[in-house]
Amino acid sequence: MLFGLLLLMFRLRRTFGLGPLFLTLGSLEGLKYFISQAYRIDLAGFGDVALSSAVYYPATLAVFLLVYLRDDAIAARKLVWSLVFASLAVGLLTALVLIGNWTAETGLPGASLGGRLWRLIVGTTLLFLDAIVLLTLYQQLLRWRVPFVLRSWLALSLVAAVDTVAFNALIDWQGMAFGNEIALTIVAKSACLGLYSCMLALYLRAQEPQSTSTILQRRLFGDLFAMMTYSERFKALEQQVIRDGQTGLFNRMYMDTWLPTCLRDLQQQGTGCVVQMIDIDHFKRLNDTHGHLVGDEAITLFAKLLQGEVRRSDLVFRFGGEEFCVVQPGGDMASGRELAERFLRRLADVPLLLRGHSLHLSCTIGLAEMPHDGVSAMRLISAADRRLYRGKRAGRGRVIGGEEASRGASGNG
Repeated sequence: MLFGLLLLMFRLRRTFGLGPLFLTLGSLEGLKYFISQAYRIDLAGFGDVALSSAVYYPATLAVFLLVYLRDDAIAARKLVWSLVFASLAVGLLTALVLIGNWTAETGLPGASLGGRLWRLIVGTTLLFLDAIVLLTLYQQLLRWRVPFVLRSWLALSLVAAVDTVAFNALIDWQGMAFGNEIALTIVAKSACLGLYSCMLALYLRAQEPQSTSTILQRRLFGDLFAMMTYSERFKALEQQVIRDGQTGLFNRMYMDTWLPTCLRDLQQQGTGCVVQMIDIDHFKRLNDTHGHLVGDEAITLFAKLLQGEVRRSDLVFRFGGEEFCVVQPGGDMASGRELAERFLRRLADVPLLLRGHSLHLSCTIGLAEMPHDGVSAMRLISAADRRLYRGKRAGRGRVIGGEEASRGASGNG
């Protein structure tokens, strides 16, 4: 019944998120300390074990595995941290109750309070470690192609057995005897975990049919629980695809995909946009004089300086080679010019130290504004690019915007 309730709470995540499951487990954490420890299960004359050890703890482990299997390691990590904080909250409440019941005749509950707090610390630490070991064992069994029910039962049971021995050793390291009670506790946990594993398999087949096919090849220990899950790998791969490997800026491919959509949205909102095309001056001369390694470092540092000058809402792209593009959503020609001129001053003031060479870079910048220069990505980039090369012909190291372009067109006429 307990594990069925937890499965139901997990199923409700599609409507309510994982909050109901976390709340249920946190409530059961309180029951474990205040109620279930007082109840014991009779094992047919062989002895008895604590209800919380035999039933609740295995259910927590099994639910953690379920969250990891069906969602990802991030959700599983959140579950573990919620249990850790729930345990700490219950421990604090226990301490307050003991202190509240203190009287002058009974004296401060030092030994009792200290013992409870120590059990809390040990149990919480082991729970955190158990989660890591569980996923490690599960992945190993996955590589060996062990059937799901056996795989989950073995991984859960091994972790539960080690936890039982470690917990009792740390709680009573002086008088502990690895005897009948510990053995019975391990057996009881293993039996419950066998039942839970079967219920997990039935639940996954009936309610989560894709869960067992989306958990392969996870790499462990990114930062304990921040493992490279399926979704995390996709996001990491996506970042590799849309980023320039040398500078870390967004690349041309991503710009070609993102910019048209951005401009359509801005146009619908009645908001302007500025596109800047930027080219490093005399870059070929730098490569020929100092070598391509210095040139590569110059591009990397140039990109870093440019990224440091833009607003958080602006996007910087490496357009190709030594050419860059800055998109300023919501910007106008005045704000674009201000940014561009500030960046030129920054380049002039800051020498770049490249492999023993102190160099000053300069660049030429062409500006285009939506809607005055067009509303499509192609028109804006084309207008900014024309002004960029007009600035090159005019002597480099300058910003060319709409006004200069108009004057140039009049003069040519």
